[in-house]
Amino acid sequence: MSNVISPAVVHYPELNGPLNGRYQVNEILAARLWERTYLAQDLHHSSQSECIIHHFKQIAEIPNYAESVRSLFAKEVERLEEFGTHEQIPQVLAYFEDDEGFYVVQEFVEGRSLSQELIPNLPWSSGQVVTLLREVLEPLAFVHHRDGLHGNIKPDNLLRGQAGRLVLIDFGSMAQIQQECMAAYAVEGDPTQLSEQSYQPMEQLQGLPCAASDVYAIGMIAIQALTGRHPTQFKVDPQSGKVLWLPYYKEAISPINRGLVGVINRMVQSDLSQRFGSAREALQALQTVGGVTQNQARLPMESRPAVAPITMTVPATSTNAKTEVAETEIAGIEIAGTDSESVANPVPHQPVFLTRLLMSAIASPSVHIGVGGTLLTAIAAAIGWSLLNSVNWSQPNQILGKVSKKLQKSQPPVQAGLAKPERMQTVSDAWLQDWTQATNTFQQAEQAVDKGNWLEARQLTQSMSTKIPYWKDRNNALAKQVIAKAEVDSKNLLQTAYDRARDRDFVAALSTLKQIVPETTAGAIAQTKVDEYRMKRAVKAQADLQKAYDRAILRDFTQALTYLGQVSQDTPAYEIAQRKVVEYSRKAQVRARLMLKAAADYAEQQNFLAALTTLEKIPSDSLIDGVIEQKLTEYTVQLNQQAAEWLQQANAEAATGRKATAIAFLQKVPIGTPAYAQAREQLAEIAQTSAVDQHNLNPIVSAMSVSDLNPGTYLREATATLIRQNKNG
Repeated sequence: MSNVISPAVVHYPELNGPLNGRYQVNEILAARLWERTYLAQDLHHSSQSECIIHHFKQIAEIPNYAESVRSLFAKEVERLEEFGTHEQIPQVLAYFEDDEGFYVVQEFVEGRSLSQELIPNLPWSSGQVVTLLREVLEPLAFVHHRDGLHGNIKPDNLLRGQAGRLVLIDFGSMAQIQQECMAAYAVEGDPTQLSEQSYQPMEQLQGLPCAASDVYAIGMIAIQALTGRHPTQFKVDPQSGKVLWLPYYKEAISPINRGLVGVINRMVQSDLSQRFGSAREALQALQTVGGVTQNQARLPMESRPAVAPITMTVPATSTNAKTEVAETEIAGIEIAGTDSESVANPVPHQPVFLTRLLMSAIASPSVHIGVGGTLLTAIAAAIGWSLLNSVNWSQPNQILGKVSKKLQKSQPPVQAGLAKPERMQTVSDAWLQDWTQATNTFQQAEQAVDKGNWLEARQLTQSMSTKIPYWKDRNNALAKQVIAKAEVDSKNLLQTAYDRARDRDFVAALSTLKQIVPETTAGAIAQTKVDEYRMKRAVKAQADLQKAYDRAILRDFTQALTYLGQVSQDTPAYEIAQRKVVEYSRKAQVRARLMLKAAADYAEQQNFLAALTTLEKIPSDSLIDGVIEQKLTEYTVQLNQQAAEWLQQANAEAATGRKATAIAFLQKVPIGTPAYAQAREQLAEIAQTSAVDQHNLNPIVSAMSVSDLNPGTYLREATATLIRQNKNG
């Protein structure tokens, strides 16, 4: 058996000898317009072992094709080599290139394809399908974790190897590079190559595959296994895009099967934001199917026993000013190294001590302060929380100022573990600075939220490093609010990025992806698209560079410079494009000066119309624009004078009866000059008064139309006249 099931019976003369002098092709497994797959023997190996060779042919319609894709193919081979370190992915054995294209040699996998196991009308059990999903998702998660994707998931590309486990073969990433190049140069694809549309989601059919596209394909294979029906047999809801497969699955009523159905339904969601973003996410969801409960999957912190709430009454900090703090519940605080007695009476009834303890707790809740150790620190932090929540935060410095003054005036008795007043002043200053910074950051984040700038708001909440409990809690709450609000906008941004990519504007697509908040559902997908769009941006940059070369060959440096301006930064072609900008700009200036000289030559020959037409062809934005404008004015005046002289000569000839000569002078008067209207009137008058010349004048008169009454801009009309005169001349 081979990696690909259906061999193609085609003969190619170039395969008569060993490829690269080493690999003898024994069978052509697949043959497409631009891609082939061979079963070959390694003649240099002692056992002459078999291998699979993927051949990506040169595309003659694409200029400098090899130079354009060589680095992209080499990079993709490196990724395939990394993927091949997984036992369920074939290893890359070699990579080479010749005049016929690029070749990737991979390990030959002996086995049969999954398509042979998926027998029509013979559904699998739910346990078999869970095993299938795990077997495929595990190696695919390995690929997705390394920012890769398979891109060609279907039953034929899943082989049951000798070890009994499924192996992923025939990755579609290199074929994707070819397709991108073909799209960039509008090269038609192979009409005989039918895509596996039943396993591919919409974004992949549109040429924008991502990791979630692989998840969709595996989900469709799972549905095929559960129902015994090929995906093409299922209808799709036109409104939601949902695959209507459940009516064909009779076992969906059991609790375990309901869990499996839920996972599969999310895998095949048409909406990317609702689908698992990677194989790892799907694999994690699959852990809940088949007996793994949620409680067993909890983190260690979640399984710790809860601490009973502690109720305290905080004494007033002064006999004159009775600042009362209501009973404070400290719930969920883990207290280490304490006993029940210390909890029952945790704080000495000394106002100054409590104030100092409170200040230190607010400034740094993790610090151990004297008597009571960790317990007093935790309690003081909670007291500080209640105190901070009991004041008017529009004037937060008042409470801090009161506490600071009490610290400065207090003369407490010497007690073990208490900080000195000067130390407390330092803590107070640091707390005030921390408070101010946290306030400013939080206000900036709120302003970003008001403007709907979710990414900036999220970055600000992440940048806040305060230790003050009040601000930490408010910051965390705002961060959750930002992520929730960004969810909808992130989906729209992701779709916008897809649209920009579909229009080949990968610079805008990448810029849009950068605006997506990473913690959103779309954010995970966006991260997988960044590398893809960077690669496509590089391909397009190479294509724009080639188009610039083509225009430069035709001496059209203006258009060449336009293409060069489209070459994106951070692409291999950018540095070359910048050098060509300098070169083509210089050549454009030289060409402009040559055309200016040609116009001057026409003017010297008294052919002012040709001179003006030549000047019009000189592109704008050249260094001699001022000279060109001056010459346009000068030659226009001279052409008008010349036309007036021809009109006078025509009148003189007509007055003496030489009407044929008069007509010849009148026909020389070009459209757009002041004399043109009079010349037209003279021609009409001669046509009406001269029966002898009527035969010769009819073509002239009939050529006059209503549009001649408004000749339009001078240069357009002059150009048309010059072309006609050149043809007649």
